[in-house]
Amino acid sequence: LINFAWLLSAHRDAAIRHSAEAVQRAERAVALTDRASADALDVLAAAYAADGRFDAAVAVELEALRILDGTPNATLAADIRERLNLYRRRIAFIVPDHKNLSDYYVNGLIAHRLSATISQTLSAGHENQLGVNSNYITLNYVRHTMSWNLIRNTLLSTEFFFEDARESGGFAGFGGGQLGTPEHFHRIGGAITVGYQLTPHVTLGARYQGTSKDSNLFLRDYNQNRISVDATYSF
Repeated sequence: LINFAWLLSAHRDAAIRHSAEAVQRAERAVALTDRASADALDVLAAAYAADGRFDAAVAVELEALRILDGTPNATLAADIRERLNLYRRRIAFIVPDHKNLSDYYVNGLIAHRLSATISQTLSAGHENQLGVNSNYITLNYVRHTMSWNLIRNTLLSTEFFFEDARESGGFAGFGGGQLGTPEHFHRIGGAITVGYQLTPHVTLGARYQGTSKDSNLFLRDYNQNRISVDATYSF
């Protein structure tokens, strides 16, 4: 309940936030803990703030701080005070991502021609990409491709890949870690592509790709099947 309430209250993606449901789940968590859990009260305050009920959010955060008074949990108390200051200014809490990156790029590629019509490549590397729900994604990957040119004007290629990636910032409270746990995920998949040169200037193509993602965060796993067709005109 607490994890899901954080997600609905404070996710950076507005399409995922749902303040009314967040309030319901957070109030349930507080009731189940007899108002004795600072964590449950903290997420209830975030839900109230997301719903525009800032006075209620301030009152609940003060209640959470009274529970923490005299306990060794200084980190949570400091976080609650920061959020309390936001609510007093009538600002809802959104999980932040202020991380910057200094990193490297590397890519290695081995190409091997098996015959006049069959070739393959194996590549591995490390790179960084702009994130959608975070500032950046750090990616390690291995990819294998094979191309067959067995029929005139027709090229068939296959691809297999494995990716290990981490996002710089996290989704509220999910993955069994602290608030803002960064997403760490693996993607594995393959693709097959057929290209046909219709004329010296026109090439037609079709591609199928299947991808499976395994994430440390709740509701972030998926299996994806994608089919695309295209036509290219070359001058």
